[in-house]
Amino acid sequence: MKEALLALIAIPLFGALLTVFTARHCRNRARTIALTATIMTLAISVWLVAVDFCGWGGQPGSYAGETRFLILGTGGPVDPLRGISFHIGLDGISLGMIFLTGFLFPAALFLTGKASPLNDWGFLAWFQALQGLTFGAFLSLDLVLFYLFFELTLIPLYFMVGGWGGGLRIEAATKLFLYGLTGSLFTLGGIVGVSLALGGMDKGCDFSIPRLVLVAQDRGKPMEASMERVAKAKSEMEKTMSDREKDAARARFDEAEHDLFQKRKVEAQWFNWQTTLFLMLMAGLAVKIPIIPVHFWQPLAYREAPIALTVVLSAALAKLGLFGVVRIVLPLLPDASVRLATPVLGTLATIGILYGGLAALGTSNLRSMLAFSSISHLGFCLLGLVSLNETGLTGGVLQMINHGITTGGLWLLALILLERFPSLEIHTFSGMGKRFKAMGVVAVLLVLSSVGLPGLNNFVGEALSLLGMFAQGGEGRQLAVLATLGLILGAWYMLNFLLRTFYGDERIPATVQGRIPTDLTGCEKMVFTSILALCFLLGLYPQPALKRISADTHLVARELGEARRRQMGNPIPENIGSMVLTHGSPKSGTNQPSAPQTQKGGAR
Repeated sequence: MKEALLALIAIPLFGALLTVFTARHCRNRARTIALTATIMTLAISVWLVAVDFCGWGGQPGSYAGETRFLILGTGGPVDPLRGISFHIGLDGISLGMIFLTGFLFPAALFLTGKASPLNDWGFLAWFQALQGLTFGAFLSLDLVLFYLFFELTLIPLYFMVGGWGGGLRIEAATKLFLYGLTGSLFTLGGIVGVSLALGGMDKGCDFSIPRLVLVAQDRGKPMEASMERVAKAKSEMEKTMSDREKDAARARFDEAEHDLFQKRKVEAQWFNWQTTLFLMLMAGLAVKIPIIPVHFWQPLAYREAPIALTVVLSAALAKLGLFGVVRIVLPLLPDASVRLATPVLGTLATIGILYGGLAALGTSNLRSMLAFSSISHLGFCLLGLVSLNETGLTGGVLQMINHGITTGGLWLLALILLERFPSLEIHTFSGMGKRFKAMGVVAVLLVLSSVGLPGLNNFVGEALSLLGMFAQGGEGRQLAVLATLGLILGAWYMLNFLLRTFYGDERIPATVQGRIPTDLTGCEKMVFTSILALCFLLGLYPQPALKRISADTHLVARELGEARRRQMGNPIPENIGSMVLTHGSPKSGTNQPSAPQTQKGGAR
């Protein structure tokens, strides 16, 4: 398992170097190297999924294949694990992201024609490097390591968009890079702050995410103990009979209440510090997702980037920001997350859902429509994560996978259309389903998946995300109701695209010079059959995926519930809809996870 995780990062990076040094004057060799490297990572990704679901990869709630090499130690001989480490591992939250990355990169290359200018050795080298960096970010269990992989993805993106993009490629590449770099600088400050606050300067900074999560959990223990002591003292005071006993009980109650007051003052200072760190970390993650109002780079980049790059940019790399939220922000800053995640991020996610839907409805270009559609659908992922309960978190993570599959399929459909026709203006197509029957079937099923038809994958993730947010009550219910309007907008613009493009009187635009437009080839059918099989599998039988994800999201939801109890006295309901997440029947009187749990972190 350890070797497989290391290979996921090493193979694409080695393939990129091999392309640079051996294939600079041979397009066929460069393409062969890139396809070989990405197909190898696909095979490893599928093997990891199979091993994990067969129960051979380790206990749920732990990191499988965990590998750690100390790069820069800060703890000295007292604690040799402290410092910056090459620390990677796989769990239920990252498993789906690894599969998406392993599947979409070779699929995009596979459907790119041999005559395409994207088969240039430079593009293919950067493309492989981008895959290796993306794998590294999803596998990282060290804050600095995550930041390095997260930030370095900007370099291949900049050169690929600027070198092989459309007419506005320089503007698109510059916007993408500047937005990403500016936000990431704030995130770097947040990472250093989290390490100092939780790791402790006196002991030496610690950047291990599992170890810092354990520290974050322990930070609230004194407050919880004081609250229990006050409750116990109050109960004893109410039960006493004689005046002497009442005076003694009153003294114990006053002492416990004073101790709680002092701890609340300390907790208030820590909360203020958490709020600052929360906003700093989210600055860079929000750009990558993207969240309104830091989304302005996205529509232009998606429209001008090489379409093979846009496939992975939308379906895989956009998940890096969401992954950072559930891996870093929520577990390390639970108190700030309880106060800010739902009202701030939930509101911005809902605005993004509605804005993206309206913008997609108003555009006539397929690439622009899919770009705005991504903003809307990623809003559902974020809405589930910031519901802060197990149902919403599980639904949000599952929707990240579903969005990658469905949106990746739609972008691949746009890719093969662009291989045949020079323009993707929707009004130039009509009645294509009569001539391209297999393509029409694929388009219908992908559109139905995108609009959340029951029985297909997007329905499960969106339903759980909305259910989790609705379970918040109050403002959560309002946001869930408003977000539901995004489903109507999504059905409107996607069905409008489908009807105008594949139905009606046949009108086929001029084709690419020298290219005779045909229906799906054998290779294209194989790729789209795989995508549609995943759509049906996750739509009809999502239980194994939900169970695997919830084993890890349960731990995050539990700590967020404790933070909520410390602040408001009523814990967040963690298992709303647990009948969906576990065994198909409601739980009664228990908040225990559905699978055996082992504590994550360096304590193992």
